[in-house]
Formats: sequence, structure tokens, C-alpha cells
Amino acid sequence: MVPAAAARHAGRTARPGPVPRGSGSAEVSAVAATVDEVVDVLIVDDQRPFRTVARTVVGMVGGWRVAAEAETGEQALVEAERVHPAVVLMDINLPGISGIEATRRILARDPAAVVVLLSTYALDDLPGDAAQCGAVAYINKEDLTPARLRALRSVEQAG
Repeated sequence: MVPAAAARHAGRTARPGPVPRGSGSAEVSAVAATVDEVVDVLIVDDQRPFRTVARTVVGMVGGWRVAAEAETGEQALVEAERVHPAVVLMDINLPGISGIEATRRILARDPAAVVVLLSTYALDDLPGDAAQCGAVAYINKEDLTPARLRALRSVEQAG
């Protein structure tokens, strides 16, 4: 990690690898934070009701806050550059560029960012390029809970 990225993302580690394939939602270690650190989150989804749900879920995770929201892949790129989020919750299907392509571009600019793909797809039905885009996990939108987001942090702290 370059020094500037380290300063922006204190308490985080690099992505461990591609999105695993299997059944259900996939979770891998991603975000570590101490009590005093705030984890800034970017929510990217074209559906306002889901962004509202995601904002509520993020708000229930201690030390996490929504730094920005975006409706399109292009807006996600602008917001990621503006707020430098530690975590990006990224819908796969977006107007304009896809969430998968937006993930690639965000990570090219900020390799320390942690991107979690979201969709209503079953894990086995994810687009083939989802596994190579650099996201650390996939969570089905129906399974987005504070516990799942906390697991991203607690697994890393245990590792």
C-alpha cells in the first residue's frame, strides 16, 4: 500500500482475493477498525429504497458511517474519488457502467478500498466477471445485515 493510501485507510488491509463461488452469500475478511476509527462507506445502488435500507444497516454497525451514496457506476467513481471510502457496497446492475466495471475502476484508483458486491442473484448466478473484479465478497441484498457487515471486520481482526 502506498503511503497516501495508508494514511487515508488506517486500520485496513489489502483485499484477500476474488469473490468466492458457491451457494449463498460470500463473506471474507476485509475491514479492521479500532474503537476510535470511523469506517466511511459508499453505497451504490440505483434503487432509492435499497439505499435507504443499506444506510440503516450501515448505521447499525458501530464505527461505520455512510460517507456518500451513488445511483450509477459513473456517480460511484466520482463519489469514491471525493470521499475515499474504506468500504463500498456496490450493486452489480447499474445504469451506465456496471457495478463490476465500477469496482475495477475504483480499485485501480484506490487499491486499499474494500468493495462488497450486492445483488439479488444467487451466488452461482453471478456474472462470470464478478469473481475477477477485485471485490472481496458478495452479499445477497436480502442478507445485508449489521451482523454480516460486522463479520467483514471481525474475521479480519481475528486473522
